[in-house]
Amino acid sequence: MKAQDNHSSQNCHAQTAELNDRRKWSRIPDAAGSQVRFSTPASDNRLGDLVEVAVGGFAIRVTDDRDLFPGQPVSVCFNEGTIRAVVKYVHPDTNDAHRVGMEWVQPKSAAVIAVLRRCLES
Repeated sequence: MKAQDNHSSQNCHAQTAELNDRRKWSRIPDAAGSQVRFSTPASDNRLGDLVEVAVGGFAIRVTDDRDLFPGQPVSVCFNEGTIRAVVKYVHPDTNDAHRVGMEWVQPKSAAVIAVLRRCLES
C-alpha cells in the first residue's frame, strides 16, 4: 500500500508541474545577454535584460517592477524596432530582480519575426 501511495504522489507532482507550465511555444534563450528599453503608460525609458523569446512572447528580468502587472500594456524597444506587448506575469527572480513575462500584441509582425530570427542565430 505504501508503494502505491508513493507512486500516486509522484503522478500528482508530475501533473501539477504540467499544469503550472502553461507555455504554448518553445523558448529561445537570449545567449547574447541583450538589454531592452521599455515603457509603460506611467513610466518611460526603463531597462530590462532579455531572458528568452518565443513565438507568443518573451521574458525580461528587471530590478524595478513598479507599474508592471498582468494586463499592463508596454512598448519594448529592440534593435529590430519598437514592439507592443502586454504583461502576462511578474514573478520574483534572483537577487531582488523580477522576471516579467510578456505577450506580443502582433506576433506575426516583421519586428517580432526579426527578434526571433536573431535569437535563433546567436
